[in-house]
Amino acid sequence: MLYKISDIANKTKIHPNTVRFYERIGLISAAPRAENRYRIFDDHHMYQVMILRCIFLDDWPGKNIRKASYKIINAMKLWDLKTARRCTEEYIKILETEFQKAIEVVGILKKWGEVVTQDSGKTFKRKEVAVIIGTTPEALRNWERNGLIEIPRISKNKERIYGEKEIQRLKIIYMLRQSKYSMSAIFRYLNKIDNGFNEQALSELHNPHEEDIVWTGDQWHNVLQKTILKAKEILKIIDEIES
Repeated sequence: MLYKISDIANKTKIHPNTVRFYERIGLISAAPRAENRYRIFDDHHMYQVMILRCIFLDDWPGKNIRKASYKIINAMKLWDLKTARRCTEEYIKILETEFQKAIEVVGILKKWGEVVTQDSGKTFKRKEVAVIIGTTPEALRNWERNGLIEIPRISKNKERIYGEKEIQRLKIIYMLRQSKYSMSAIFRYLNKIDNGFNEQALSELHNPHEEDIVWTGDQWHNVLQKTILKAKEILKIIDEIES
């Protein structure tokens, strides 16, 4: 079928200018022009925009997740449905992993400030911790350079060693960064916590409308849950195309 730009907009519940924007920045295939210079859209464009609406939600789920979503977008532009399905399945796995992290972080936040009660004594190197947190060794270095965490050093070469206490703190930092808090705001927040000013710490995150930091963890959890549901809709759209 052929569609006008208004048909695409009405079907996907967006403004026609948004469809034009998607085409202009290359998120959907370029639409050919009729003799009157109006764009001519077809089913490919309709499905591409439908999938974009499952990806671009109101909330920002984080850079790594967004990077994974662009693989789906690029596959749909090429109309490579097999790759689009595989990339969507990978995207869902990434989201589900992040969702489990969010659940864990909310638990940590609810007892934040308490001493780790069951320290196994096991330690980790930076590369291992980066995998556990879901970030890069360079990000861990950056957080340390910016004073968000101090890592103990042992042995003659002063190698950094991470224990359970450090990993819990890094999970909080990761969640706050995913939630778009600045490095300086996180530093001020953690500095207040470290000095026992828990009540004053919350104001340092520049989020005066929220009652406490646990809300931030719950919000991250909710954003991921919503994103997972929309990602699963992408698989249904691909099923519809292939049926």
